[in-house]
Amino acid sequence: EKNDQAKALAKKLSSIEGEKQAQAVHIEKILTDLSKSKSKHGEMEATLTKRVEAMKTKLVNAESKIEALKRQALAKGKQMAEMDKAVRMMHNEVDDLKFSVDESQTKARMMDQEISSLQSELTSVNQLLQTYKNRNTQLQKEIEEKA
Repeated sequence: EKNDQAKALAKKLSSIEGEKQAQAVHIEKILTDLSKSKSKHGEMEATLTKRVEAMKTKLVNAESKIEALKRQALAKGKQMAEMDKAVRMMHNEVDDLKFSVDESQTKARMMDQEISSLQSELTSVNQLLQTYKNRNTQLQKEIEEKA
């Protein structure tokens, strides 16, 4: 019976040894998979790090472009404000010139009216003078005839 027990025990021991080897193979496989997984994880992390760095570079470049565009917009805004101011000044000058022209035209019309009035007066004076001259001539003829 001890012999049977020894055989059973040896069989059990052999079975345990088989399980132990199977578990060792399984552990080895898990370790290999873990190593591969760590390697892939490392590669993915490196790729991700490169992508993040590339994105950071793109972000810095985009921010630089945005700042440059802001400066350009500010410069254009200043230029537009200066142009607007110049246009307003020119409008004011044009308005002043229009006023001066209107004023000059008004003065010219008044002078034309005054000249017309003076010409009418002159015509009247000339007619009166002609009348006096004719009368004077007539009076001289009468004086000569009486003399």
